Amino acid sequence: MKKESKKTLKEIRKKPKRRNMLERVEEIFNFIEKQYEVFPKSRLKEIGINPSSAENWLKLIEYIQNQPRIRLISSKNNLLIEKIEGKYQAMIRKVITDETMPYEQRSILMSNYLPSLYTREKLELDRHRNEKKNSKFSLSKLELVKFVEENFLEVKNKNDLKELKEVYHKWLKDNKNLEI
Repeated sequence: MKKESKKTLKEIRKKPKRRNMLERVEEIFNFIEKQYEVFPKSRLKEIGINPSSAENWLKLIEYIQNQPRIRLISSKNNLLIEKIEGKYQAMIRKVITDETMPYEQRSILMSNYLPSLYTREKLELDRHRNEKKNSKFSLSKLELVKFVEENFLEVKNKNDLKELKEVYHKWLKDNKNLEI
């Protein structure tokens, strides 16, 4: 019986291996998942995290949990970040999960949360469609006049939109390596 306790002490005294941030967070969440009751942060010593570090980690985790949700999209060479929620949706999600709020109020907010997510996704989808549709650079008449004046281009009649566009497109052809 004593041999087992000595082994446990030896294991405890062993220098813990260095963990990266993801491993540390996963360990914290796995440890929390195994607990059935409220527990002090000092119990995180069991997974090799001292109380002051534990407090910092827990504050960081709590801060991240209160932020709008994101989705990571991996491609061959890039990692893209997409916002799934806005601040409004994050605030509603926080209130919905707050057990101190009355159930009726949380239920009403829950019925607002899903339509707001749907609206956000629809607006985002429409924005992407418009960007693709309007991928050709277009300027208003006022912007064309300003462009012509700033680049000292000659135009017979600044009120003639057709002439303005022709001058603009001619300039683009002549200066295709330049960005405006």
